[in-house]
Amino acid sequence: MSETREDIPAYVELTVPGLDHDRNLQLIVCKQERFSRSTVAAGRGLNPGYAHEDRNSLSLVDDPDVARISGTIEAHITVRLAAILETLQEPLFRVGRTSASCVCFRNGSYFRRHVDVLKRRAGKRRLTWVYYLNSQPKRFSGGDLLVDRPNLGRMLIEPAHGRIVVFRSELSHEVTPVELSPDHFGDARFSITGFIGDQPTLADRVKAYTRQLRGRLRRRRRKKRRQPAATTL
Repeated sequence: MSETREDIPAYVELTVPGLDHDRNLQLIVCKQERFSRSTVAAGRGLNPGYAHEDRNSLSLVDDPDVARISGTIEAHITVRLAAILETLQEPLFRVGRTSASCVCFRNGSYFRRHVDVLKRRAGKRRLTWVYYLNSQPKRFSGGDLLVDRPNLGRMLIEPAHGRIVVFRSELSHEVTPVELSPDHFGDARFSITGFIGDQPTLADRVKAYTRQLRGRLRRRRRKKRRQPAATTL
């Protein structure tokens, strides 16, 4: 009997050997001064009006410890890519661009409904993975990941310490508001989030270049229209 869309799981949970969750949390927490306000990437496919107000969190980017941890997880996913994609009922692809960063959700933090696919890039994000880190016992509430399953409602994923989940980047999802009192940084909801992209074809590269070129031309026209007309005496 073939599987229906109702039978396909929204995510896959992984066990990655070699990760010391408590030590990784300590490494992240001691970098508090390096965290800054999270930004949003332009060109997300779900909502053209996606704005900074849709996200309230702190991010740590370009960090060597985050790179080392994410490299271990990415290597594990790459080795098991065929099995993961088979479970998610997704076609196999060749791994292209990958990226990752650490995100901190303190009291009042959230991330509204969005998708992780960036349409303006030649390589498409295919998989999103999340590695959760938080103090034990957990001192915050909320911060759940809600993943939409088309026509099937939402799947709730609790941010348990050391948990690693993988889902399709095209699925819309959100992080519910975090409640933490007192709002100690070390007790926040931390996660390292990464993206696995595919290798773009020549056609993909041409389309991406064309979109970028059209965007530049539109910006130039708008700038020209805003310039005051020259006056002659």
